[in-house]
Amino acid sequence: MQQTATEGRIERENLRNPFSRLLRFNALLVFVLGAAFAGEAPAVSVPYGVFSISSPGKNPTQNALANANVDGITIAQTWNDLEPNEGEYHFEFLDGAIAMCAAHNKKVLLCIGMQNGKPAWVNTSVTLAGGSFFTFLNDGVPTTIPVFWDPTFLNKKTAMIAALGAHLTNNSNIVVVVASFANATSEDWNVPHAQTDIAQWLTLGYTSDKLVAAGQRIIDATMAAFPNQIVTLAVSGNGHLGGGLNLDPTSDYVPRTVVGLERALWPGRLNIQKNDLSTFIPPAPGTDSLYQMI
Repeated sequence: MQQTATEGRIERENLRNPFSRLLRFNALLVFVLGAAFAGEAPAVSVPYGVFSISSPGKNPTQNALANANVDGITIAQTWNDLEPNEGEYHFEFLDGAIAMCAAHNKKVLLCIGMQNGKPAWVNTSVTLAGGSFFTFLNDGVPTTIPVFWDPTFLNKKTAMIAALGAHLTNNSNIVVVVASFANATSEDWNVPHAQTDIAQWLTLGYTSDKLVAAGQRIIDATMAAFPNQIVTLAVSGNGHLGGGLNLDPTSDYVPRTVVGLERALWPGRLNIQKNDLSTFIPPAPGTDSLYQMI
């Protein structure tokens, strides 16, 4: 089947945006979305164009709103600000920022920081339930997160996603919602895979199937909560060092497996995102690269 790809430039507005470490570079970003398979009838149309990134918890700038070349705005908020205490949701910021976009005829890409900005009560809940944690160096800083497949962690994430969708899915200005499940630092794909990381993952019970199942659960929850929107997933690899030092059969085994399963389950609604800083993107079909998933 033939595939197409949507390429849109994202205007960098804040170098300290924690949702993607790529934003630290003083350069124009390329944001690539995989469009629906040819021959499928998508439930919603695939958005095209230039989307400007706003920092988490910050309203879009007036420059972005007034710029006729900007088609949409990425509205971002941390999970901690959205749900500071379990079951206590604060939608005021999102409602206001989305209304600003609507007033200027800008579409919205919605992103909630579920890892870098998760509330402390989530870790407490995982600890009390006897869950497992993974510790790694994030730019030299020791960082501890629940393992991606932890059932308590997944329960809390999916409950928040359901509440978010119940409040926002009927807002026609929201056209894309970000999903993430293999994201150690931001909402971009990041599974630490240095030699010591791999040893720790395996000690904690990592299997490819566990990560695939976690991905399916998060994507399914997002699809169900946002039936009127496209869901986008940022992908990358999990490393492949050889000599038995591998998490998966191939570097891209997990994202490729999840994408295949979920696209079959939700035809035309799952787009694949590759956050990239490059002057070159391989031509379609991107053979032997992560772009091949797009």
